[in-house]
Amino acid sequence: MHERAATRAAVVAQLMAGVPSVGNRVFKRRHEPLRVQTLPAITVYSEKDDNEPEASDSIDAVFTHSMTVVGWVAATENLDDALDALALEIETAMASDKYLASTASMSVLTGSVYGEQITGERPMGAIALSFDVTYRIPDRGAVSPIDEFKKAGVTTNVDGTQAPDDRLTSVVTLGGP
Repeated sequence: MHERAATRAAVVAQLMAGVPSVGNRVFKRRHEPLRVQTLPAITVYSEKDDNEPEASDSIDAVFTHSMTVVGWVAATENLDDALDALALEIETAMASDKYLASTASMSVLTGSVYGEQITGERPMGAIALSFDVTYRIPDRGAVSPIDEFKKAGVTTNVDGTQAPDDRLTSVVTLGGP
């Protein structure tokens, strides 16, 4: 699983466990819940990744992933209060583990936007909370420093001379071909 997908899955699990008003109605998708009967609900999706080269080392690449968590409620005359109540639950759940079950090095709330969805069988209100999630991607082509210790080489000089044609070289790699 890609590291970005792992952070999204961790957010969904964290919200399912930490937002009692929605229970298991937390979905990985961009659009609103299918039916108003499923409200309140939460949708989670990715926006973009930005690489932070100055924060990267020679092995890992560091990315900041913009993730959007949208809380959906049925539109009532107290819509803003209902959205604020759901936002508080989401913020509390996200703050309970900023490392997202060890899939991220940090997650931070960066903003929120209110909205109303008027299409469908009944109007819905939405609050979109933006989070920046920092995570690392290992260099998938890099040779681990430990791999260099898995090789042993022996060079023997025949007749004690240094001539390259007279050398016998053997290399043994442990745990591999």
